[in-house]
Amino acid sequence: MLMFRKILVVFISLTVFGTQAHSIPPKKKLFLNKYDKMGRRKGKWKVWHDDEKKKISSKGHFKRGNERRTWKYYATDGTLRRIEKYKDEGRLIYTTIYHPNGKVQCSGVAKLLERTSDIHYYWDGDWNYYSDSGKLIKTVTFKVGKEIRIKTY
Repeated sequence: MLMFRKILVVFISLTVFGTQAHSIPPKKKLFLNKYDKMGRRKGKWKVWHDDEKKKISSKGHFKRGNERRTWKYYATDGTLRRIEKYKDEGRLIYTTIYHPNGKVQCSGVAKLLERTSDIHYYWDGDWNYYSDSGKLIKTVTFKVGKEIRIKTY
């Protein structure tokens, strides 16, 4: 009788605790388009061209309501049109714009200046422009958004 009880306890223990030890963890939910307690955008975001959410317009990350990391922007046909990589707390934006055929159209750095009254976005430094075949055709130098020099090739 004592042996029967031991076997019964082991069987019940394995049945109850064994299933918990080998259970499959739930899939991690992908949280998109969320807001923090102050109503600012946070985390991973996707924006769509259409209500059915079949044609993505852009995707990237927010932190405290501001774009961070890498953002990708798409045309309505799904082709990649622009990539922006945010650095220095979003004040520097390394930007690449693409031709409809997927080749680089132009690339350079944009700067974001936040003032109490407004936000100023401008191109700064050298921006390289390419033909739709990928050949460098000109470099335009900007200073606080104003074109100061053009070099053609």
